[in-house]
Amino acid sequence: MLIRKFYAYLLTSTILIPIMTLILLTTSDIPLSILIPIVGLYVLGGLFSFGVPTSVLSDVLTEKASPDKRSKLALILHTLFGMSFIFVLGLLADANSLFNDFAVFWSSMYLFFFSATLAAILFWTFDEWVRKKRGR
Repeated sequence: MLIRKFYAYLLTSTILIPIMTLILLTTSDIPLSILIPIVGLYVLGGLFSFGVPTSVLSDVLTEKASPDKRSKLALILHTLFGMSFIFVLGLLADANSLFNDFAVFWSSMYLFFFSATLAAILFWTFDEWVRKKRGR
């Protein structure tokens, strides 16, 4: 299972880093030479520290379901875990604005919300693809 997660991690990172870099290039004045390492560290670190463990948790929670139900339930769990990332990040980094002024929190974190949700869906997609390719 961990090898499959590693493959999904690599594939998701390979797709997500250029997407996030392009989005940030169009919305900020940060030079590309600085942006790529920042986005790379965010994507690689976030996927490794949050994405892989929650994907393993999703597998554990869905292991007894039939293959069709397991896949759909895993997609729902991956998406919910991705959406919850900003709240976990908010608790760790900026709990004050998370609880006291959500509008300020959201204005600084909405990009993280959408990118983490996209990352979760991509991770699920690649995880399922690798699962089918490996015959499990």
